[in-house]
Amino acid sequence: METLVNTIVALSQAPDGLGQLLGYLKGADAILDHAQNNCLTAAQHLDVQQHSLGVLYLLNAHAKRPNSNANGGFTEYTAQFLSNCSAVQIQQAPEQFCELCHKFKDQLLGSPQSARLGIAPLLSALQRLAPSQEQLTPIHADVLQICLLAKVYNAAAPLIDAELTEVDPARTACGPTDLLLYCYYGGMVATGRKQLSRALELFLQGLTAPTYVCSAVTAATYKKYVLVSLIHTGSVPPLPKFTSQKVRQMVENPEFKPYSDLANAYNSKNQDKLLRVAEQNTAAFSGDSNVGLVKQVLASLPVRTIQRLTQTYVTLSLADIAKAAGLSGPEEAESTILGCVYTSYVIVYQPPAAH
Repeated sequence: METLVNTIVALSQAPDGLGQLLGYLKGADAILDHAQNNCLTAAQHLDVQQHSLGVLYLLNAHAKRPNSNANGGFTEYTAQFLSNCSAVQIQQAPEQFCELCHKFKDQLLGSPQSARLGIAPLLSALQRLAPSQEQLTPIHADVLQICLLAKVYNAAAPLIDAELTEVDPARTACGPTDLLLYCYYGGMVATGRKQLSRALELFLQGLTAPTYVCSAVTAATYKKYVLVSLIHTGSVPPLPKFTSQKVRQMVENPEFKPYSDLANAYNSKNQDKLLRVAEQNTAAFSGDSNVGLVKQVLASLPVRTIQRLTQTYVTLSLADIAKAAGLSGPEEAESTILGCVYTSYVIVYQPPAAH
């Protein structure tokens, strides 16, 4: 370990030494694996800016240990490293850098409180790795996932609002799965921010990405796409013609029947039928962590019905509205209408004067 640390220090400071150091570290797996118990301590004795490449390899080696984050030492020091490391040095080893970011993120997924601690370091890491703001990296999905857990959606806003038009695997270690994860988590963050149109764009981008094999991410994306489509537009548009045949075959599987049944029930405009289908498939929706979205689907049908009624009738009693919208009575109808006014679903509501 002493020889390894001395080599890191010497080559980090030598002119044109980074290439030599990278080659040395790539061949030092046996040394790093043998010295896993000492890697974090060794990293802490180096300068995170001057010796970023060496610290990166030491932290990744330490992360292989069981219980690598005992007492929070790994996440605390890695947060400092991601916030202060040299962009020039870590760009020499993008795959190693993204691996460290994944491991750091995974250690913080235990609670919203711990997830919040990872947002700023991961955003800093993304800026250091990405050659431009238009470049997609594997760290984008890490940031979105941790913002989602922490419910700090606004911190992720620049990532979902940006037009990411470039992918360079050699410079950022970005692969097809990273695009799918970006679209999936980005769509969920956009949904959390009530940017439903943008959420559907991201989900659709993930579903129409060229693929020969459908992953669990693709399946989860389609389920979210169905539910958010119902909430936002009241229907589920067919997938574009250029969608992969594998994806088209996937959505016909029995796994997706609860979602197609829900969409069909929604299209019937019958609130009782919609509730019945939702209740019959509670286990499936719960297993997919989609209960919250399904509740929003259920709540949106009466709103859409009331909106349609206000476009058809000049006046209509609360009792008639409740009956048409499948609500419990005039009081629930009034509450729903006031909510519609607040969110601009209907133009105005004037309650009848007391006699």
